[in-house]
Amino acid sequence: MHLQLSATNALNKWLKNDLPRLSVEAGKQPGVNKLSSDAATISWQVHLIENRCQSVEKTIIAGEASSRFTFLCHSMAYFSLQMSSPKG
Repeated sequence: MHLQLSATNALNKWLKNDLPRLSVEAGKQPGVNKLSSDAATISWQVHLIENRCQSVEKTIIAGEASSRFTFLCHSMAYFSLQMSSPKG
């Protein structure tokens, strides 16, 4: 089974990373794709909300494409795409 995660534009901007977009059919608007889950793929739309400006507190919202099951996770951890070197 494949797991497909689709980040919202807001999450992509917050990550300060240009994640690859889903392929677009000719004549369709980029970034506006219908997600769907099937026997081979489970798809989730993922968004991140900053609870307070300049705070490490965030809420992650993930919604599954077919069932619309929604998962909310509050986090007080620092998120980053950069790997930090171990302190030693």
